[in-house]
Amino acid sequence: MTKQRKQYSSEFKLEMVKLIEEQNQRVVDVAKQYDIGKSTLENWLKRYRLELQGKPLPTGHALTLE
Repeated sequence: MTKQRKQYSSEFKLEMVKLIEEQNQRVVDVAKQYDIGKSTLENWLKRYRLELQGKPLPTGHALTLE
């Protein structure tokens, strides 16, 4: 049986990134608390930082709300 991938809303991703960026929580702690893969969170963080810098993003959905 194949394992289904979890899907997260843009709002949820942004909320998790802000916990790390604005509230200085560690990636590993947020990952454990919300049962999210550490690498998944790191990818969201990377995309968020690229968006703030106005750099092109890899494929996928933007994290910042427009």
